[in-house]
Amino acid sequence: MGTHLVDLCRWILQPTQGEMTQTKSVIARENWKGPHDETAVAAFKFEGGATAEICTSVLFDSPTRLEIYGARGWVICENTFRREGAGRIWTNDGDIEFPVVNPFVGLIDDFVQAIHQRRKPEVDVVEGARNAEILLELVK
Repeated sequence: MGTHLVDLCRWILQPTQGEMTQTKSVIARENWKGPHDETAVAAFKFEGGATAEICTSVLFDSPTRLEIYGARGWVICENTFRREGAGRIWTNDGDIEFPVVNPFVGLIDDFVQAIHQRRKPEVDVVEGARNAEILLELVK
């Protein structure tokens, strides 16, 4: 899940805050004592001063949540990051209704359209490589 969460942080913050400039992580592997992360927490700082943090774990079952807090309000998305694209979104102003769609359909459609239109897809290899680079920084 790490790459998707890093991507989400960058997608939300990069347009107004620029690129990530600092990364920090805490990784736990003590439960099963294997080579894979069991729980990982990462914190990021962006050029514009905004910060973000993510937590992912295979040790406990919990809702998936995105929480965004800013000077003009907040938004919480719960269980919206699933294959079926459902869940709940609410803000300091109330609930937000949204259509439930398969999130992968748009991604594949954009990729096919990019081929037909001879353009770069919305999410290209450069974005994927940057996310992998950030993940490698976190495990150092």
